[in-house]
Amino acid sequence: VRTTGPVDALTNQPVKGRRREGGIRVGEMERDALLGHGVAGILLDRLLHCSDETRAYVCSRCGSLISLVKSKIGYVCRYCYGSSSNTVQRVTIPYVLQYLIAELASVGIKTHFDTKSVVRNFALSSQ
Repeated sequence: VRTTGPVDALTNQPVKGRRREGGIRVGEMERDALLGHGVAGILLDRLLHCSDETRAYVCSRCGSLISLVKSKIGYVCRYCYGSSSNTVQRVTIPYVLQYLIAELASVGIKTHFDTKSVVRNFALSSQ
């Protein structure tokens, strides 16, 4: 886990190994120990913000991440374009998740995101 240095070209995550000037890996046991001590903010910073954070757009009607295209009015969903509710939400996710969704789509598996609960939970926690 580090903030500067080489990153993998495919996943945008820090490379591993001291020989390649890589970062120290945080495994599942280390992550669980940190969660047990109540340091969720540090985990979010180290495992998302300093690693492979990316902003993506999700259609709030169908939940698709890969069907969005940029138009003159902003991002629109190719499947839901023209419907009454064509709203697109911007979310922050790890780049490797976006890569995984593209890989799953290439073999015919469609994924859906529920952005309504994210917006509701954010509205409750920010008050």
